[in-house]
Amino acid sequence: MTSEYTTHDWILDMGLEDAVLFDDLDDAVIGVAQCKGRETVVAYDYDEVIKIVRKQCNNCSVEEAIEYVDYNITDAYMGKMTPIFIHQTDGEFGV
Repeated sequence: MTSEYTTHDWILDMGLEDAVLFDDLDDAVIGVAQCKGRETVVAYDYDEVIKIVRKQCNNCSVEEAIEYVDYNITDAYMGKMTPIFIHQTDGEFGV
């Protein structure tokens, strides 16, 4: 039996037992973000989140995926450990 080292394992190894992680979005995790005076939180690649959601909803349109992600994921406040979403400068879907 082989055991796979997962994103969740990596987050725990970083000492972030209370980190907020979204189900089925592990492939969009790009790391953690630190800022003085704030908790270290999980950082997601916004474009990857959109791509994953599009696959999960049977290739819904980009607009539908963005609307869903913005309303249900990026706009959700889950306390001081709420993840952040990085919009890359060369990203496909913008802000």
